Amino acid sequence: MNGCAHRQPDMSVMTLQGQPGRPTPKSSQSNKLRLYLLFYRSPDHAKFHAALTIAPKKPDPAKVQTLRFRAGESKQVVNYDQRMVAAVLLCKLDPDVTGVGLSMLLSREVPVYDSGGGGGGRQWVCDAINLLVDRKVIPALPLSVHSLWEKGYHFAESVEEDEDRQVPTCDVYGARIRSELSRIS
Repeated sequence: MNGCAHRQPDMSVMTLQGQPGRPTPKSSQSNKLRLYLLFYRSPDHAKFHAALTIAPKKPDPAKVQTLRFRAGESKQVVNYDQRMVAAVLLCKLDPDVTGVGLSMLLSREVPVYDSGGGGGGRQWVCDAINLLVDRKVIPALPLSVHSLWEKGYHFAESVEEDEDRQVPTCDVYGARIRSELSRIS
């Protein structure tokens, strides 16, 4: 059990190139920021730690352009991290969505739970995704957050031993896609 509240998906999902159920932003501008659910190696007894991250398209590993959101914190970080195990590409963000705006919204609206073993962080990530959908910051996702988390977690387990330069990445269904995120600079 993953601890995410089970919610039914909104079925009014936008389509990407005629594919029903694939979330896509309203703007046709290219090079949008991407929103990822990231799974990191955990130094404690939890298998993975999770975070939401916004990163540019094909981020340069030498630059500090990525924003990482975890329970109780948002931080600008370099575009690579050796601890990243796997990423789930949730969606591309509309150009009017900013890191500062997301940081303010998430810090004010998403409660932080004190739960040992990473469960509080997992719940925070699930609550944050639900809030972003509810507030229409991101398009409705084709799966419940519970299902999305499970697919991402299973994908992370399946690629945990990969040592590629690129972070293994999947879509919201758990299918591997080309990665734009690097583990090394």
